[in-house]
Amino acid sequence: FGENLNIWQWAGVALALLALTLLSMSSKQEGISFAHSKGVAAMVVSILAGVASALYDKAIVVNMDPLFIQSWANLYITIILAICVLVKALHDGAQRERFHWDWLLVGIAIFITGADALYFFALKQEGALLSIISLIRRCSVVVTFVLGAIVFKENKIKEKSIDLAILLAAMGLLLYGSSI
Repeated sequence: FGENLNIWQWAGVALALLALTLLSMSSKQEGISFAHSKGVAAMVVSILAGVASALYDKAIVVNMDPLFIQSWANLYITIILAICVLVKALHDGAQRERFHWDWLLVGIAIFITGADALYFFALKQEGALLSIISLIRRCSVVVTFVLGAIVFKENKIKEKSIDLAILLAAMGLLLYGSSI
């Protein structure tokens, strides 16, 4: 897309990559093997699919309304999740657990829809840089960090806090670089 970053944005990108690397190294110290983990393999596939999706989103948002794209994305997500639930139900057979309704599901759906809508509207803005928007989306690791610390009582919170502070500083550089 011919995006050109200024020096502040490049500094933010470099700092964000450093922070994400440090966060992954903290996980490695906790015994997660990156070479043999199915979870890490799934994460790599997820990242590659996310990159392809972001490039496609940037290409289609030029000619379409963000809410139109959002409505189709919601439909596709619903169909995909329904298929996953059906496959799991067929696979588990008589041993399956009964579905338990939780209002948290509605909250999650609202937040995901809102975040996606903001993303599509951000891509539609004149001069929007996909490289910057994608990095800002990766800041979702803040939510994961906070929930991991509070709910799951994760280890090495102090070390990870430093890594997270570096990531937030990177986001500050990206935002500053975008405003000048």
